[in-house]
Amino acid sequence: MTNSFDLVCIGALNVDFVVRRSLLNRSQLDTVKRLDDSFEPGAEERISEADAVELTGQLDEIATKALGGSAYNVIRGVAAAWPQARLAYLGIAGSVPKDVTNFKESFASLLIDYQYVHEYFDEMSGRCFSYVYDNDRSMKVAPGANNRFMKVLDEKREQIIDLLSKTRHLHLTSLVSDGAPEKLYELLSHLRANFPALTISVDPGFRWCKKHRDIVLKIAELVDLLLLNWREFKYLAGASDFANEEVGAARILGAKAKPRLLVLLKAPEHLILFDNMTGKVRSRHHYPTDFLKRSEIVDDTGAGDAFAAGLLTSFIFPNLGLEDGVKLGSAFALETMKVSIYGITSYTKQFSKLRNKRY
Repeated sequence: MTNSFDLVCIGALNVDFVVRRSLLNRSQLDTVKRLDDSFEPGAEERISEADAVELTGQLDEIATKALGGSAYNVIRGVAAAWPQARLAYLGIAGSVPKDVTNFKESFASLLIDYQYVHEYFDEMSGRCFSYVYDNDRSMKVAPGANNRFMKVLDEKREQIIDLLSKTRHLHLTSLVSDGAPEKLYELLSHLRANFPALTISVDPGFRWCKKHRDIVLKIAELVDLLLLNWREFKYLAGASDFANEEVGAARILGAKAKPRLLVLLKAPEHLILFDNMTGKVRSRHHYPTDFLKRSEIVDDTGAGDAFAAGLLTSFIFPNLGLEDGVKLGSAFALETMKVSIYGITSYTKQFSKLRNKRY
């Protein structure tokens, strides 16, 4: 059977409102105080639609606004790196602010198939409000139209399974909709049982790892690649402290051999790949060869999504492998930090450099 798509991404479609404290001026001291009091450093909080409407009004003129969502950032990066890739997105789009491009226009401009993006313009798209203070990022998230995803998954189940049965790789990111982890676990169970050639990666995100640890560990049993940052890794390992990373990885991977699963930990200073293919946890450490000075970092928002975009580009491109993906992902993350996640024009150049070295 010929695959229709190289990569399908499933995840929330949000409008990002990003406020950097360092860019606010003295005339905005009241705003600074209100944000300092409202956003808990490093925390991620789900908020009501009413709170989202209020925050939208408060931050509309001072925030950087752009389309977002982890899976959206990833597929956008893959499309920029390799325009010939056959890509599709599955998600729910609502209304967006007038000064922001809508999702279908964005997908069309990147040649990403959007026939599986369902629109509900009577509801606002998801909102992700980020407040960046020094090195801490705090987030408040309102699901908005993304809440409809579970209903669409039920109503369009046959079409969705047909789509994914003709896909080489599926990348799934968390949704804050009620019941999402359980519903997506059921979907992944069906896919794994019926379409073993499909490869699957999951980025569960902080909220899922903290609030839904048990179901995330069950999801991990079904997938090929689990992407975690340090905080997520600790929550999923079920402890805030352990002797070393291998001990934490053993708690995630379990004692039983898992021939498919790789856990990729984005640790503070480097990357670590864990597997348990033989019943014993193994680790491979990847240290960066290029670094940015603090003064060179414009914005590190979305660096993790940029890394995932590079990794998955290598996954779906013929004759490239995991090691290539780690290199490309690291290069994408560095480029992103120079210009922010919203500037991805250099991805094609980085991908071409890697291909030229390999061939």
